[in-house]
Amino acid sequence: MLLNATDEGIYGIDTEGHCTFINAPALLMLGYDDEAELLGRDMHEAIHHSHANGAHYPVETCPIYKAYHKGQTVRIEGEMFWRRDGTPFPVRYASAPILSDGGAIGAVITFSDLTEQQRQAAFMEEMTEQRRLALEAAQAGTWDFDIESNRASWDERCRTIFGVKGDGISYEDVFELIHADDHERIDAAVQDALDPATPGDYHEEYRIIRPDGEERWVAAKGQAYFEGEGETRQPARFIGTLTDITK
Repeated sequence: MLLNATDEGIYGIDTEGHCTFINAPALLMLGYDDEAELLGRDMHEAIHHSHANGAHYPVETCPIYKAYHKGQTVRIEGEMFWRRDGTPFPVRYASAPILSDGGAIGAVITFSDLTEQQRQAAFMEEMTEQRRLALEAAQAGTWDFDIESNRASWDERCRTIFGVKGDGISYEDVFELIHADDHERIDAAVQDALDPATPGDYHEEYRIIRPDGEERWVAAKGQAYFEGEGETRQPARFIGTLTDITK
C-alpha cells in the first residue's frame, strides 16, 4: 500500500537486471496495465535502452548497472525512460543496491517524470525572455523595493539612469537623488501607493540629480504588493519600471 500510495515510480531488479517488483505509479508512467507485463523482464532493455537522441544506451555504461554490480548508490537527472508505446520522457532517478552478506543481490530504483517540470521551466524561460525584450523595446529598467528591509534591487538600466552602482540602496538613498523641488510630490505619491486602505497605481514623472551632477527626467510606474488581511495588511514589496524621458 505504501509503495502504491507514493507519487514516485519504484521498481526492483535482481543481479541480472530483471524486474522483481514494480509499483502502480511506475506502471502508469511507463504505460503498462499490469505488473506481469514487466516482472522478469530486463528493465534496461524495456525502459532505458536508448538516449534522448535515440542512440543505443549500452547497459555497461548505465548508472543503474553500477548500483547492483558495484554496490554504488547513484542519483541522476535528465536521462530518458521509454514508455511501452516507444515514446521517451525525462526522468530523475535514484538507484540503490540491495545488500546481503556484504554483496549486492539487486537494486531498488525510484524515478519521477520531469515532463511537467521541464515544461514549466521552458515556459518561465520564455516569459523571462519576452519580459526582457519588452523592457528593451520600451527602454525601461526595473526596480524592486523590499519594504521590511528598506532595500532596493535595481537592474542595470536603472543603475545607469541614476548613475549609481550596485544594489541594496535604501528608500532614503533614492530620495537623495530626486530633485528637491519634486521630493514632496513623489513622497506623497509613494505613500499613497503603499497605503493598505487606499492602494493605487504609482505613475509619476520627476527629475533626478545624478552623482555626476547631471539632471535628468524620469517616468516611474509601480505597484505595491501587500501581506496579511484586514488590520494586519501591510505593504511588503514595491515593484515597477523606470524610463529616462529626458530627451
